[in-house]
Amino acid sequence: MAGERPENRLSRPLMDERLKKDERIRSSAGFKEVIGTGKVFGGTHLVLFCLKTRGSRPLVGFATTRRARKAVVRNRAKRLMREAYRKVRYGIESEGLQLVFLARGDARSMSFDEVRQEMVDLFTRAAVWHG
Repeated sequence: MAGERPENRLSRPLMDERLKKDERIRSSAGFKEVIGTGKVFGGTHLVLFCLKTRGSRPLVGFATTRRARKAVVRNRAKRLMREAYRKVRYGIESEGLQLVFLARGDARSMSFDEVRQEMVDLFTRAAVWHG
């Protein structure tokens, strides 16, 4: 019907799944803290830096290496990581985590399903996955 909002495949009402500003790591100092002092978990396409803190909600940041020469490629990799995180974030431990995802090398070969599965694998290895 016109004017009604469609429901997703799981037959639940649409939720506001956007990453809000207070859920993201935005400062260079924030990225450096997590990358410098957090635990590192590497995968095929992604590297996860995980730092447990006393904060109330998880904070997440996304970065790419300059090895992907073109900004278009780096931005696509960050978009894929953000979307995959939005889909799996309800399955992770929700207390006091700071996460940074780094896309490795040539990000052109990454598909959404590969990124999402690799995130779940990295969360499992980091012992923060409860989904």
